[in-house]
Amino acid sequence: MPVAGDVVRDEWFYMDAAGAPLTGMVSPTDVNLVLRRDVGAGFAAAPEAVAWTELGGGYYQVSFTPNSGGFYRLYLKELKDTSDGRKWTFPFEVVSAGSTFLPSFANAFCSEGDVESWAGFSFESSSKPTSDQVAGFAQGRASEMRSLLAAEGWVVGPGTVTPGGPEEDMLRVCNAIGAAADAWLSKFMDTDPAETKKATDLLDEYSTRLARLQEYAKKVSGTAHLIRTPMTSGEVTLADETPIQDVGLRDAIRMDQEW
Repeated sequence: MPVAGDVVRDEWFYMDAAGAPLTGMVSPTDVNLVLRRDVGAGFAAAPEAVAWTELGGGYYQVSFTPNSGGFYRLYLKELKDTSDGRKWTFPFEVVSAGSTFLPSFANAFCSEGDVESWAGFSFESSSKPTSDQVAGFAQGRASEMRSLLAAEGWVVGPGTVTPGGPEEDMLRVCNAIGAAADAWLSKFMDTDPAETKKATDLLDEYSTRLARLQEYAKKVSGTAHLIRTPMTSGEVTLADETPIQDVGLRDAIRMDQEW
């Protein structure tokens, strides 16, 4: 589906009454192009310019760049006296930029190859799931990771982590495992539910590594020893070497950690 701001293209074969291709046809002399857009109260002339480009052999490209989302109609009429005199309407439903999910591995900590190494199979444009869908899995897991780590005080993203460092390695592997679990579920959920056992194992491994990252995030942010309980709005700092003798406080800490 076309997106506002992106070029919309279609193709036209210009021929004479006998079906032979006609070359050298130009706009507006040999073809009439009218672009209209639904403005809510009906159709009106659209402000976008329409380009007419000869491709060769009687083929021509018709294109325009929509400024906004909505329903467009492009009316084409052959004017050449030796042509077949055809008329055609090209309808285009254009969505606003941002309303279409366009995932990318650039928004994840891992690559497609990383996910494939954990899933055990490769992804293509025609596979199940497709490469684009797997990119969505990876981006979604990366967003989940970033949110949970930010809650611990560590704000990190694919563009801010140090390349080649230990943090990048931990984030990359965790992200790849989570996306591989999603890919495995997508591939086998409807065809062989028994195969989802591997997805469960991958999710368990993802959870384990994510928990390690959360602990690391606490160290990075300096909140490793901060205890938050519903009993008080303040924060209590305990030294590593000080044992907790109070059983009630120890249980509160345990409950807080489990929560």
